[in-house]
Amino acid sequence: MLVFFLLNFGFSFESAADNAMIIDVSDESNRKYVYSLSYWIINVSTTFGAALSGWLFRDYLFELLLGLLIAQLINGSIKYFLISESFVPAPKAKKERESFIQNYGVVARDKIFLLFIGAVILNKVIFGNIDFYLPVHLSDSFKTTTIFGFEIYGQRMLTIFVMLNTLIIIFSMTFVNQLTTKWSERRSLTTGALLQGLGFAAGFLMNSFISLILASIVMTIGEMILVPSSQSLRADLMNEEKIGTYSGFVTITDPIGSVLSGSLVSFSVYIHHTGVAVVMVVVTVLLVLCFNQVMKMKT
Repeated sequence: MLVFFLLNFGFSFESAADNAMIIDVSDESNRKYVYSLSYWIINVSTTFGAALSGWLFRDYLFELLLGLLIAQLINGSIKYFLISESFVPAPKAKKERESFIQNYGVVARDKIFLLFIGAVILNKVIFGNIDFYLPVHLSDSFKTTTIFGFEIYGQRMLTIFVMLNTLIIIFSMTFVNQLTTKWSERRSLTTGALLQGLGFAAGFLMNSFISLILASIVMTIGEMILVPSSQSLRADLMNEEKIGTYSGFVTITDPIGSVLSGSLVSFSVYIHHTGVAVVMVVVTVLLVLCFNQVMKMKT
């Protein structure tokens, strides 16, 4: 539990700083592309990480952990020694310095950004179920099939679903980014949210190999459209003088989204997979409405 707390505590600080730096060194003309590239890199690293951990975990655990430690030391060294600070705030008199509570109070009074935070939480409720309800659904309902002599059962189908999602992003992110580069923010957010949410809802209703493959493809296309646009919108909504504070505030969406996503597993006992799919549709509609309201308030 202590290790889990420390990992999340450190990640929250690192993630806030990373996002703040991306915003500092980009502008509206290239920010969506920067976030697309960042998201593509994350998926590439996830693929290699999953492959290495799966291959080495059982027989070479110590070597795997040692490699992770070395990689993290290299990562930290690059950030500390090779990356220059991108934001230098104007000096303030000591009495003018704002406290931690005052800083977050400014964010809490930003109605547009709070509405955006609500949209992010809704999105995490949808996508978080790839770790929560989807494994349960596939384990309980997937119809075991044989493909090229390999038996595909629920747990293996989950691996295929996730790996297909990652591989599509790796090989198609650039194409999708070019295809949607002239789309308005509203169109990108709405289309991406609908495809992602409906893809998940369909996945919770389906139990055959082909139907789940199609659901994964639809969900992934929506994800590729939505993520860069939502991250770019988040940057646009932040107060440039308090980017670090705004980025830190965003980190609260992860635990809230995880708790809400996980709760669907408990409720699924009563509402079954059809009810969970309906919940996904409702959450998707709310997500689209939130994004549209944010865009309306922004203009």
